[in-house]
Amino acid sequence: MSGDGKKMGRKEMSAVLDEIGRRMEARGLIAEFAVFGGSAIALTFDFRDSTNDIDFMPISGNMDALSEVAKEVGAERGFVDGWFNDAVEIFASDNPEYRLVGEFPWDNPGIHVFAASPQYILAMKVMSMRSSMVASDFKDVWHLVDEIGVTTADEVLDIVEGFYPEKKVPRRNELILRDLFDEKDAKRPFNAMTGF
Repeated sequence: MSGDGKKMGRKEMSAVLDEIGRRMEARGLIAEFAVFGGSAIALTFDFRDSTNDIDFMPISGNMDALSEVAKEVGAERGFVDGWFNDAVEIFASDNPEYRLVGEFPWDNPGIHVFAASPQYILAMKVMSMRSSMVASDFKDVWHLVDEIGVTTADEVLDIVEGFYPEKKVPRRNELILRDLFDEKDAKRPFNAMTGF
């Protein structure tokens, strides 16, 4: 999250990734990582245009150098500690699915950035679904099901099971998911006051 509370839009996020990539390349290093959550959505979809931080998962390369460079860039931009973090690992699937977002900078890359697939992001959101008072999970799920083209809660639960075969969706989250599809079936628009 930036120090002044301002969210990063796609353009700023790309500029930040460019700078991280330049500094990695200048050290003769390259790293690959995947982004998740709001950062992956903001980079790949139009329904969400900003994020507070970049949640990432290491794939290959020197992660210590990557974290050090990201910390430098964040400090220079006034971002708070933790704006570039790998805390998402606690929700990682043993069956990950990524897509290349880009190489930064494109002309002489120091980082290759992947994004979790829409299905993987959806599965993670359903498993971790936080209150609409503190997160955008409900809204993200609302739009992701449209992007993917699923029309029932059971279809979503099948997707989640594909990524987390050994885990069960919390009952609370399943009920919220079913309520969400009730709203969609009734042709109601997303309602920020209720979460959907």
